Amino acid sequence: MPALPPTDDVLVAAVLLTLNQREATLRCLESLVDIRDPPLRIVVWDQGSVDGTSESISRAFPDVTLHRSDRNLGAAAGRNAGASLALETFAPTHLLFLDNDTVATPDLVRRLVDPTLSDPVVTQTAPKILSLRDPERIDMAGGAQISFWRGETRGIGWGEIDLGQYDVGFDCVAGGCTLLRVEAFREVGGFDPDFDPYGYEDMDLSLRVLKAGYRCRYVPEAVLYHAVTQTLEGGQYTPLYARFKARNWLLFLWRHGAWHDRIAFLVAGAPRLLLRRLSRGETALGRGLLNGAADFWRMASGRAGKSP
Repeated sequence: MPALPPTDDVLVAAVLLTLNQREATLRCLESLVDIRDPPLRIVVWDQGSVDGTSESISRAFPDVTLHRSDRNLGAAAGRNAGASLALETFAPTHLLFLDNDTVATPDLVRRLVDPTLSDPVVTQTAPKILSLRDPERIDMAGGAQISFWRGETRGIGWGEIDLGQYDVGFDCVAGGCTLLRVEAFREVGGFDPDFDPYGYEDMDLSLRVLKAGYRCRYVPEAVLYHAVTQTLEGGQYTPLYARFKARNWLLFLWRHGAWHDRIAFLVAGAPRLLLRRLSRGETALGRGLLNGAADFWRMASGRAGKSP
């Protein structure tokens, strides 16, 4: 078990991805740049924006470390690339991953770091996430709920009015924003690019951290606001989006679900999802789901019969 870093030695590197979301990214950075406790360094990995995002960041926040990629690497590979840049540049003790359409509170980082300094088994933390448009409403309070058989995940408390019902911390599976100690991130190998371009890579990482013998702790005192926007596919549920989500769900299910979860999904969950689309006349989306399933089986077959 790695030793806990002394408080004075803590250095956090925040990693953000962006793609043609200039105003949201600038708003997020505005909420981060003045955080000093603990010391925070910021890396923005631009996935190939053409809306002037990189130029605006360079002008407004010259101290932010910015890298402009010539192509979109996907969520997992992009975060890994941003983390590698942060590790090489700053040698941080912790990595903070958050979406660029979020707004941090001044003590967010301090609150997320503290549990990792008091218990060597707690290597990952997650904040309470509230809606930026409706700050009294919860987006996620304690990570994600996973229903393997239904093929669904949802943030704990999603859509509820925040009345303090989630103000006690507990162990969780992190989704969205999360902070990790660098040793744990390295030990599990970071995000898995098999989930690119998008879908379930954050929960997969958290579950692998748990399987490595660590704990992920929900910290209700750490508050983040989320605008809930979509970077890819124009924010639309397209056949291509459906295809990737179906493929990635099966990868996620086969990796982390029990055998009975797999059977229940194949017998009940998958037909339910397909019939929902077909009953709405969304045949193109239905074909996208089937194509995603075919992609997964090809991926699995290519691994010589090994579980993906």
